[in-house]
Amino acid sequence: MHEATDKEYQQLLTEILKKQIVIFGPAIVTAKIKHLKNITVTDDGTVTSLLGSPRDIAGEILEAFKELSSGVVKITIEPRLVPYLKQEPEDKDQELKN
Repeated sequence: MHEATDKEYQQLLTEILKKQIVIFGPAIVTAKIKHLKNITVTDDGTVTSLLGSPRDIAGEILEAFKELSSGVVKITIEPRLVPYLKQEPEDKDQELKN
């Protein structure tokens, strides 16, 4: 097994952000992400770059959206991100392929 790549994290986070745009709208999602360092996102929610630890960035995104609505986050984001935040790097690759 290999560690998940930045590109794989970009795909996962893009999927999550696009779902959040459907729920909250693009203005709110853009405003939340704009305050995070080390991530670049287009207006449609596509993650174009990650600087630093993708795992840390994923945790920051989870926390940012928990502030908006913890109930919605528990349903839409936590199930996708929490496994990656708890696993060792070599285990994350397996989850991304599923």
